[in-house]
Amino acid sequence: MAHPRLATAIDLLTRSGAQSLSVVPDEQLVQRFAGVRDESAFAELVRRHGPMVFGVCRRILTAGPDAEDAFQATFLFLALKAGSIRNTASVASWLHGVARRAALNARKSRLRRTKHEQIAVGVGPRESIEAPLSTASLAELRGALDEELARVPEPFRGTFVLCCLEGRTRPEAAVELSCTEGTVSSRLARARRILQERLTRRGIVPAAVLTTGALFETAVPPALGASTVRIAGLLVTAGTSTDVIPPAVAALIEGVTTMSVKKVTALAGLVLTVALAAGGIGLSAGSFQDRDHGALPEAPARSKVEPPGDKEKKAPAPSEYALKEGAVLKLVRAPFPEERDRLYTKFEAVKGIQPPPPSETRLMAVYTNGGTPVSANAFTDRQSSGAALALFLEYPLRVDMANVLDRDHLLESVVLDADVVLQKNAALDKLIPALRDELKAKYGTDLRLEFAEVETEVVRISGKHTLVSPAADPTRPHDDAAVVHFYAKAREEHAGGFYTDTKRLPSQLAQFLGLPVIDESNLKSASVWVTIRHHLRYPITPKTRAEDAAPAQVLKNVADQTGLTLKLEKRKVRVLVVEKQKKVADPPKKLGRVPDPEPNLQAELARWDTAFRHGSEEKFAELERTADEWAKKYPGQDDRGYIYFQVAHIAAQSRIDKQIARVREYGRKVLEQSRDPVARGTMYSYLASAAECDNTLKTFEERRRLAADVLLTGFAEALAQELPAEAPELPAVNRIGGELENDPVEAARIRTQQAVQMEARREAKFVRDLVQRRNTLVLQLRGLYRPAANAHGRSEEGLKELRKLAAAKLSTAATDALLTEVTKAPRP
Repeated sequence: MAHPRLATAIDLLTRSGAQSLSVVPDEQLVQRFAGVRDESAFAELVRRHGPMVFGVCRRILTAGPDAEDAFQATFLFLALKAGSIRNTASVASWLHGVARRAALNARKSRLRRTKHEQIAVGVGPRESIEAPLSTASLAELRGALDEELARVPEPFRGTFVLCCLEGRTRPEAAVELSCTEGTVSSRLARARRILQERLTRRGIVPAAVLTTGALFETAVPPALGASTVRIAGLLVTAGTSTDVIPPAVAALIEGVTTMSVKKVTALAGLVLTVALAAGGIGLSAGSFQDRDHGALPEAPARSKVEPPGDKEKKAPAPSEYALKEGAVLKLVRAPFPEERDRLYTKFEAVKGIQPPPPSETRLMAVYTNGGTPVSANAFTDRQSSGAALALFLEYPLRVDMANVLDRDHLLESVVLDADVVLQKNAALDKLIPALRDELKAKYGTDLRLEFAEVETEVVRISGKHTLVSPAADPTRPHDDAAVVHFYAKAREEHAGGFYTDTKRLPSQLAQFLGLPVIDESNLKSASVWVTIRHHLRYPITPKTRAEDAAPAQVLKNVADQTGLTLKLEKRKVRVLVVEKQKKVADPPKKLGRVPDPEPNLQAELARWDTAFRHGSEEKFAELERTADEWAKKYPGQDDRGYIYFQVAHIAAQSRIDKQIARVREYGRKVLEQSRDPVARGTMYSYLASAAECDNTLKTFEERRRLAADVLLTGFAEALAQELPAEAPELPAVNRIGGELENDPVEAARIRTQQAVQMEARREAKFVRDLVQRRNTLVLQLRGLYRPAANAHGRSEEGLKELRKLAAAKLSTAATDALLTEVTKAPRP
């Protein structure tokens, strides 16, 4: 007899369409059923998602009792596992996956039974009745869609299930998923695009099945829906045993859960009885492979009789999930070996908490002892592109993510399709370098990944939070957890989030900002459940990321919502530094003189100096257009270098504090194109002056560091020219006097000598100009760093900074010589 409250709920749902619950999102319905065992909430879930679930079962099993058993197994599995579903905001997607696995298990059992029956009556396997071609084609199309849909990552899969398999409108889906209609549209378009690509690769035209509408819903027989709700109600009634579940359905539930009989004590006797009666019905964790509809399983291959001693002679194949002696970590890349499913079933699938099947698991961590696997954990569901590097650090390696400096958010952008094998209880100081080496060797990803003591901005959290746990406040419903949002950019898309407790708020905040977080508050000692929202606008660009995660506004948001005090401070801390490895620049090369520009170009460049210097912005725009036209006429590298240099030179000589952007733009072009060391040295000087005038840099120290970096690069190039300490004198050039007019032989000899002298003079002038450029760079560094009392912070600390910067670009001897020149008193 049904429970009185359940009977009332069913009656209300039947007569009034469950108007009171029809507007309640799935997430709250599941939480109500899991928390207070609200049977009416479960009945609403069956009413809402039953047609979609039954459609999945019918597509794999066609009509008949097997489809009904799979339907009941799906919803009763929901009833048993409601409290442990990871993503209750996507119940439709979760039910779709469970229904597909249950139906595949039922089909496998049915095919096994059919084969035994055919053999018993003497009918060959090929004599089975086939469905009409049109029906089979449609079944193949829809079955392929279900198979590929199972591989689409969230949140795109859930949106597609709601809109295309259940026929929800975009506004309805937006309410269900707690997001905007625009987000629903973009996710739906992404899901369709993924499915279209995958179905096309299989030779299936997907246009017919990727249109909006409940194309795959199948009406649920009223008796089947009522029976499922009744059994679920009996399951949660105090003192009622699980023997109310029909044996065939219980076997399918056991197949879906992939638990061992020892772990499922409530279903042990029941499943054992069903297994004996049905010839061992039940599925293992690795058996959810989709096969053609109506296909019969292949006969098992006969094992060869091996002579005695053969087994002893065979050496076992080396394990991909074992570590070599002395190793502490390695990555196993996809496609994964068959051994993965065996390890997964052995270590992960026997746990009390139900994991997904191995084919749907991304990132399995295998722990070894002495190189041999002894345990394993699965940490995330399958995604098409793998798991982010942050997940590897946070879970298998157990890195405190609040203690990570990742300014460029590389831990999110580096995605690995791999498992990790690591030595059990190995120290992080050994695991991190091993992971860094594996990333470089197997993925070509060269990261600086090391613990180091650095001086950086950190977030310090102090005070006591004012968040209230739902369970501690009887005026708040059970599923109404406190919400803390991080994002700084105000916008509509702000629903959903990560449901956790306040202990993880510092690590989540650190990953969102890319800065270490020091927690001195009571977030851990007085933890409560919260929903943390940290969405970013898509597509993510450096500009949108900087706006959404602006530290000052984010910290203010969190402080306002939690009552905590959050401040940005500069501290020297030991953290895990994550950044791209800086490429070692090629050492500067010795450059020679380049040919002078052609007379026409030389005359034009001289005209620009008088026509555009100290001109208006319109004049400079005209100068840039003119330079582009002449660069097309003279495309040679040296000529383009002269053209770009003249534009930068005119901008710098006009008003460099007003022309910073133009000096930098054309200075960069000069350094890319020009081979003239004099022009390059001059350009380094201009770029350093632009850095000194850059008011976007708030402090003198920031401007000084940027200018010094440019000057030191130019100084390193000057040293490569092997210049003398002092500028050489220019050699004299003989003149031809009038007394030689009547002596052509002597005049010719003098002209030849004069040409040699002119070349020597040009070479000496070239060296002289280079020495002057080098000395100018030193003078600029002296102006920035020479110790002087009360002069913009020029002190001994500044010299330490200069030595550190110079050591990165110069030899020790050159650094010492430069520091000596910088600290010299100016000449009178």
